[in-house]
Amino acid sequence: MLHKQTRRFISAVTDSIPEVPDDVVMQDWINKPLIRQEALLFLNTSPFEVKVDRSAEVRLLRGSEALHSELQNDGPDKFDLRVNFNHCFQDENYLSGYSLGKVYKYFLNQGFIRLCLNLADGQAIQAKGQAVFRDLFENALGIKILPLWKSAVILGSNDMRIPCLSIYEVIEGVEDRYEIRWFSSTDNFVGSRFLTLLFK
Repeated sequence: MLHKQTRRFISAVTDSIPEVPDDVVMQDWINKPLIRQEALLFLNTSPFEVKVDRSAEVRLLRGSEALHSELQNDGPDKFDLRVNFNHCFQDENYLSGYSLGKVYKYFLNQGFIRLCLNLADGQAIQAKGQAVFRDLFENALGIKILPLWKSAVILGSNDMRIPCLSIYEVIEGVEDRYEIRWFSSTDNFVGSRFLTLLFK
């Protein structure tokens, strides 16, 4: 007899498997262990483990120039959002109430930019879905904005923009957006904490 917790786990996994309308495909799962194992590989992958394709071209804001072009493909190919980072909130280190531009300069002067996330990291985190972001950042820490400092750009003569992975309400209580937005360096998120992840 299966342990109660094991039965609950198998039931949850079964609920998560998409419907397989093709009888041939279903029969392959039953009769061919290698095909079945490949299909169930996701069980060995943590939802908080992020893989980044460092060989892919990073597309920054159109018409902009990267402030750190050498860092756009910099970073590990794989990381765990729960264990591979130190957290730095904007209300620490005298950063409370500062604009994004001033916070960026703080990290630059401290030599922290290389430890920050870039656009490729943000896109890979975004691909993990809203549930991961909400679980780790919004629900646990009250965080809705995750700046990607390595990919800061200059647009035009002196318009500095910083990409941020963010979740926000479009229609209160009805519709949320989860996307990367390019904020101005003059933006100041008063009353809304944002979090900088620094690679350990």
